[in-house]
Parts: sequence; structure tokens; C-alpha cells
Amino acid sequence: MQQDYSSKELLAEFNKNNIDLVIISDYKHDSHQAGSLFVY
Repeated sequence: MQQDYSSKELLAEFNKNNIDLVIISDYKHDSHQAGSLFVY
């Protein structure tokens, strides 16, 4: 896997390959901003 994607390009690749990865990525991002409730 190449590491030179921009954020939008990376999300686009996830969207094309596996929508679940986008959901997980967005969920983790939102959780982190909300205080990471699942980081004990």
C-alpha cells in the first residue's frame, strides 16, 4: 500500500475498496474529537 495519498484520495480509495474502512476511520476520528470514550 502506498503512503503518499492525500486525505481525500485515501478516503476515496477506502470508499471504492471497502466502505467499512471509511466508517471505521470516520468513527475513530469523531471519537477522538469527542474525548476518545473507548480509550480506557
